[in-house]
Amino acid sequence: MRRFHMKKRSGCIRNLSLTLLAAVTLAGCSASGTSGGASEPQSSKSEDAETIEFAVMGPMTGDTAGLGQQQEYGVRLAVQEINENGGINGKKLVYDVYDDQMNTNQAVICAEKMVAANKYRFVVTSISTGCSKAAYPTWANADLPVLSGINTGNTITELGYKNYLRICAKDSAIIEQMCDYMVNECGVKKPAILYTSADTDVTNFDFTKNYLKDKYNIDIIDSAQVQVETEKDYTAYITNFKGKGADAVYLLTEYNPAGLFLKQKASLGWDVQVFGNTGCANPLIFQVADAECTEGFITMSAFDAESTNERVRKFVKSYTELTGVDPGQEAAGPYDLIYMVSEALKNEETNGLNGNALVEWLRSNASYSGIMVDVEGFDANGDNPNAKPHMLIAKNGTYVGIDEK
Repeated sequence: MRRFHMKKRSGCIRNLSLTLLAAVTLAGCSASGTSGGASEPQSSKSEDAETIEFAVMGPMTGDTAGLGQQQEYGVRLAVQEINENGGINGKKLVYDVYDDQMNTNQAVICAEKMVAANKYRFVVTSISTGCSKAAYPTWANADLPVLSGINTGNTITELGYKNYLRICAKDSAIIEQMCDYMVNECGVKKPAILYTSADTDVTNFDFTKNYLKDKYNIDIIDSAQVQVETEKDYTAYITNFKGKGADAVYLLTEYNPAGLFLKQKASLGWDVQVFGNTGCANPLIFQVADAECTEGFITMSAFDAESTNERVRKFVKSYTELTGVDPGQEAAGPYDLIYMVSEALKNEETNGLNGNALVEWLRSNASYSGIMVDVEGFDANGDNPNAKPHMLIAKNGTYVGIDEK
């Protein structure tokens, strides 16, 4: 069976600033002591024709820093490999990192600083759909291409964003696949839902509730919204779910609240099947809750870390050597994204293309087979029709792929 697991080698993922390669400039860590979540880039607009510069935005500090660091590590490995193999027609890739702290206000400030830098060919946007949405108007006004390896929120490709493309699956398709599995394979009839106050999770809650009702005539028996920044104790919600007779719980969260829920559910002795959205598939969940607490937890991931594909094996090896843990989709998606863009920029048809012109070329012509997804162009909304996640189950502190029927 396929395994998606986290191997501890040298403790937690190392701090971003400790292992940066020469190809990256820190432009956004709050550790720099500047306000607004992003410092001024350390270099002015490049006149070096031998480089192609881009920006990366994500949470590099705070409770979700692990996600942003994985994103940056995925970008870093791709850039290193591409540059070591001649770059893009001889030009080296160089990038700056901006810390949005998974805060929409900080995301806007980061976007403003990127635009002011006036040197980026494209932006790799945050893992947070909410932060990406908040920052997008600033980027769009400057005609910057905005590309994502791991945004899953539905609404971002329903707003008419002309400069936005993502390679990963959107939440509605993910939720439909999970709900169908819950009902048809596991016999769920009385689900409860825990979700966060993030815009994406609120939207996903409404979509899940309506999908289960419309397709299966199943009502959500109970639900709870949590404030991730301030709430760490979910025992009251767990007690309520159990008291209402829930036969399953669906977590629309990232890995940290999911791990806390599983840990606290186990401490209360409640034996109930728990499911989670793709944000829960991050291997770091096993640092929050141990193997006994996570056993049997079912989630989804876009990335199969145990694939026998030669490129996947190379990526996993490089990633674990760099960080001490196995990669999840938060790293694999950005890795694929950089390779996809790099392949496109090698094409003579993209010479001189910037802004929306480059986005439209990618929409019609991008062709790439990656470690996580394949891309053969994008639809009118900016989605990748080929993206599809895997079903996973936690076994003995690892994620094991569930064979699809």
